[in-house]
Amino acid sequence: MKIWIKYLIGILAGVILGVFIPNTSFSLISEISDLVIRIGKYAVYPLVFFSFSIAVYKMMEEKDSIKTFLYSLFFIVFNTFVVLLIGATVAFIINPRRIPIITEEVAQVQASNWIDVFKLLIPDNVFNVFLGANALLPILFFSFMIGIHLNYDKRETLIIKDVLDTLGKLFYQMNSLIVELLSLGMIALGTFYTIQWKMVEDITPYLQVVLIIGIFTVFLLFVIYPLLTMLITKTKNPYQLLRGYIGSIMAALISGNSIFAYGTIVKESRENLGIPRKIGAIHLPLNILFGRPGTAVITAVSFFVILRSYSSLEITIFQYLWTFGFSFLISFTLPFHSYGASYVALSMLCGLYGKGMEDGFLNLQPILFVLSSFGASIDAGSALVNGYFTSDKLGRTHKINPKYYI
Repeated sequence: MKIWIKYLIGILAGVILGVFIPNTSFSLISEISDLVIRIGKYAVYPLVFFSFSIAVYKMMEEKDSIKTFLYSLFFIVFNTFVVLLIGATVAFIINPRRIPIITEEVAQVQASNWIDVFKLLIPDNVFNVFLGANALLPILFFSFMIGIHLNYDKRETLIIKDVLDTLGKLFYQMNSLIVELLSLGMIALGTFYTIQWKMVEDITPYLQVVLIIGIFTVFLLFVIYPLLTMLITKTKNPYQLLRGYIGSIMAALISGNSIFAYGTIVKESRENLGIPRKIGAIHLPLNILFGRPGTAVITAVSFFVILRSYSSLEITIFQYLWTFGFSFLISFTLPFHSYGASYVALSMLCGLYGKGMEDGFLNLQPILFVLSSFGASIDAGSALVNGYFTSDKLGRTHKINPKYYI
């Protein structure tokens, strides 16, 4: 049975359970869901560490490392720009309704301090990079440094390269087993997601923004991305390709967590989309950390809602351009936020805008889980689409018959 079918069955079972389970079970279901997220992330960090370093070395040996990085970065920026342009323009034209202003104290969010980020990248003890809760970027940087030094003496580093390569394959197999088992975990995630919906006291004020974001997400993943795939890679039937990464989108949607979805992303990228290991090992971590078109577009749409809520005036062209520009830039500054990145970006945007709206992002906290889910699902789809584009431009894609998709 295909991964996405198993995920779908698990999620639907969880939704049905969530309808009947009382809200008083929230804490218990939350703990179980957190355990499932931890299991899904269990092999991700070592998989990235070992695979990235050996991929960097191999690409340097083949003189393709710079080209791979450039294509990856280009498609990350291009995808973010296109998605944000379409989404922000649609929201600007629709001119969303106001939402209630929350006046009581609500828990704030803390954005990354870039001085601290550099300290994490270059700690006084390099082994500390493995200790952070969201340590993917420091691990990636350390892995990169190892990868570029593996060719200093091919004889002396031969054993190290073999060990790194073998461990990368080992953790890929471990991750594959976890991905297969996650279909059961989807029951807990589906239940928790449904209970969160039930606990929103009054969804009516937020219904329009949820519908805008939801419809746009579906339109992007099932219309825009297939069209881009046809134009860029000359694929005749992009919907066959879409079947190859729908499981990753579902994992990101139900969890709202990009690192949790990474295990499925890696497996589907290689075994469904035919993206070679050494290209995927470089591109996918970069895209998960910095390629956040979903985060960017949801930040922009949410900010338009807040602008409308704080003012009776229509949103101006200047406000549209300002929101577009800063949403675009902020989306690249969130490598330490695997969950709730849209909410963190929105808090940064409100702080930059000022004018009494510094705490405006708090008004969307009741639907934080929805924003995170849609943002993560777009980001997951983007990672795989960008990876396929990169692999195609390098001429390395292995064509896989859809009947052999996992």
